[in-house]
Amino acid sequence: QFTNVKGDDTSLPDITAKHLYLDQMGRMWIATYKNGLAMNADAMTSFSSLPLGDINAVVEDKDGYYWLGMNSGGVKKVNPQTYEVVAEYKKGEMGTTSDVIVCCYKDREGTLWFGTWEGGLLRFRNGQWTNWRVGMPNCALTTNNVWAITEDYWGNLWLGILDGGAMRIDKRTGRQRAFNDQNSSLKTVWTNSVQCASNGWILLGNSEYCSLINPKNMKVINLTMPHDESTFTVASASVQALWGKNGLIWQASASGLSVYDRKRGQFNLLDMRSGFHGSSVSALIEDAGGAIWAAT
Repeated sequence: QFTNVKGDDTSLPDITAKHLYLDQMGRMWIATYKNGLAMNADAMTSFSSLPLGDINAVVEDKDGYYWLGMNSGGVKKVNPQTYEVVAEYKKGEMGTTSDVIVCCYKDREGTLWFGTWEGGLLRFRNGQWTNWRVGMPNCALTTNNVWAITEDYWGNLWLGILDGGAMRIDKRTGRQRAFNDQNSSLKTVWTNSVQCASNGWILLGNSEYCSLINPKNMKVINLTMPHDESTFTVASASVQALWGKNGLIWQASASGLSVYDRKRGQFNLLDMRSGFHGSSVSALIEDAGGAIWAAT
């Protein structure tokens, strides 16, 4: 039974319901007397919580198992049917110096990759762990803080490195190439996110908004955030940057979610004034329908 609860914006706006409409997505729309429209969707309230610890990242392997990157304790493998932990890997088993997992990624061959804080890059393939750290042979890492991982159209791996810029790994040859403020025009080496955009370019979210790398000629372009100081102030440091399917650039930051349309020159900020429950945005993802999900 749904009713009006004073002060609760998630309850019915009025107890006199005039009309009901069930749309094609299974959402119920409720027209109320003099107090507007309400919408109820079961999918929006079907979250459940699993007490598995402090989790920084999640990836699904080719067999459907969930791999959890823990803030302390390495990696846990979870059965999606029973939610039981079927395997745990500590830093000793992974052959690294840190058990703080920051990010994880599954490439097109099904290999799992994990980025760590102070432990470098990890690969799990055919039941074996491999670790790359600063100072190892044929390793281009300049710091051991791998903050983000993605794959480009050609199957090359790209890393976003905190205090190290970015790195490209040719998985066929193993050759690695670093991008930083010394060997490229990259404005800052404080990279927090990396994404392969719809046009094939690599988008880096960093401490100076974001940058683009053209994988064909390795050209680096630093994007500048437009500012309208008379209206609002936006944090330039990106927690994450995302190039949407429609070409918009979304930036998660401590001051909200900024949206930039480069073609039209339009810029907007979404925060608590826009209906968010918190203005600090910590993560972004685009779903199959083109909707952007933001964690605050």
